[in-house]
Amino acid sequence: MSKALSVEAYRQATDPNRKSKLRIEKEEWFALAALAPAVVISPFLLGGMVWWSQVTIACLQVLAFVLVATPITGLASWRGRMVRLLRFPPFWLGGLFVLYVTIQALNPSWEQIYISETQSYVTERKPEYFIQWLPTSMNTNFYTMNAWRMVVFWSGAWLFVAAMWMGLKNRSAWLALGWIALVTGAILSLASIAHHLSSDPNLFWLSKYKRSIGAFGPFVYRNQGAVYLYLTMGLGLAMFLHFLRRGHMRSGLPWVALALSFACLLGVALNPSRGGWLGAGGILALFLVLLPFSIRWTQGISLPVLISSAVIVLALLGVGFWVARTMDFSEIEKKWATFSEGDDVSFNARFILSRLTWEMFEEKPWTGWGAGSFQYQFPYYGLSYPELYFAGKPGWKSYGKVTNNYKQSHNDLFQFLAEYGIFGCSLLVLCGAYCLFFPAMTGSVLINLLMVVGVSFVFLVHNMGDFFLQNSISLSAWLLLLMIGSCMSSKSVSRNPLQLR
Repeated sequence: MSKALSVEAYRQATDPNRKSKLRIEKEEWFALAALAPAVVISPFLLGGMVWWSQVTIACLQVLAFVLVATPITGLASWRGRMVRLLRFPPFWLGGLFVLYVTIQALNPSWEQIYISETQSYVTERKPEYFIQWLPTSMNTNFYTMNAWRMVVFWSGAWLFVAAMWMGLKNRSAWLALGWIALVTGAILSLASIAHHLSSDPNLFWLSKYKRSIGAFGPFVYRNQGAVYLYLTMGLGLAMFLHFLRRGHMRSGLPWVALALSFACLLGVALNPSRGGWLGAGGILALFLVLLPFSIRWTQGISLPVLISSAVIVLALLGVGFWVARTMDFSEIEKKWATFSEGDDVSFNARFILSRLTWEMFEEKPWTGWGAGSFQYQFPYYGLSYPELYFAGKPGWKSYGKVTNNYKQSHNDLFQFLAEYGIFGCSLLVLCGAYCLFFPAMTGSVLINLLMVVGVSFVFLVHNMGDFFLQNSISLSAWLLLLMIGSCMSSKSVSRNPLQLR
């Protein structure tokens, strides 16, 4: 005797035009609860720039994986999660990369020598103290930066993606995670605006830390705050297009996503970050190009929906116009004045840094110098560029006595090549390419896929002038965009939106 149909299955069988309303399963609610702390708490931890913040974020990500990987919800569902994980190529590729960085950390070919408590230099170790044919690194201070700290960093990101993949099956669950990330971004943006407009001298009202000229909200480095906000905005706009294409106008879901994205955009607008403005502008331009193709013109647009939509759009435009007229943008105007040259992070300075980093890569192209090694190797190359290496200008009384201490090359793509070599970077490229283009191989909604690919392109191009892939918060925001966006783009069965069938 055939198995009895559920109510939803019966409705599907008797009414082919009825859309399935997939519900979030119990085990997925548990996974969302495990993932939420990493998504919600991480952006408020001082921008992930200090060592304890980076370690805490990694611990939250590892905790999510540990909870999802345990059979708390039952053995049957646990076996299903493990099967999905073992069939997920980025799990193996990411694990190989973490192993690669661990080998670098275990096999240092250079060592840091301290002259005093604040002064040090690095020097080569004797060949008998390391294995020359294996990937190598530098034995340096963990609290400043070293390979072990990057092992923690990459382990957290790898297991965070694995936890998302294991724990979430239905498209509704993936979208629920998207709502968590989008609401968090909007709240952080509005709180950062309030702090930006206040006279509080502390960093995000934390008396222990003083606000610096380069800070925004809880972010010590405002560019990273801008990137987090425009990536979250890009996720919200992708969700808007998704709901719009699926005909959810009457539910109001598209407008909620658009309003939250607009809140993130306001944060970018008041953040004096040149790259943030360019990135947000590129994402908005892409959204406007894709918008007409997401509207269901063939089904007609009712007058109430049209009127309510016009009111919401006009309200958002009115708020934007008010912000543009009343807020002080003098700081960003000064930043634009030094865009090409004039400071140590101008376009010309970053171009020289990129060229220096490429020279580092050319010396050890296959395995690199080791994770976290750039700032220690920089002085050996920086002397060739005195205009970059020394602070100030020629002719100044103190010129030649003070050096610029670059901790990053302001070009993550080149720095990764210099630190991890071709072998290590190949694993990272394969992981990202799989998440970006897998829906295209199995059938995808082109509009959603183009939005995700476009936002990712903006982010990666921006990384050629800054260091966001090495920041726990901006990297996590991009990984969320990749995973959730791939789900929204996939035409596969919703119970396994990304699994190859």
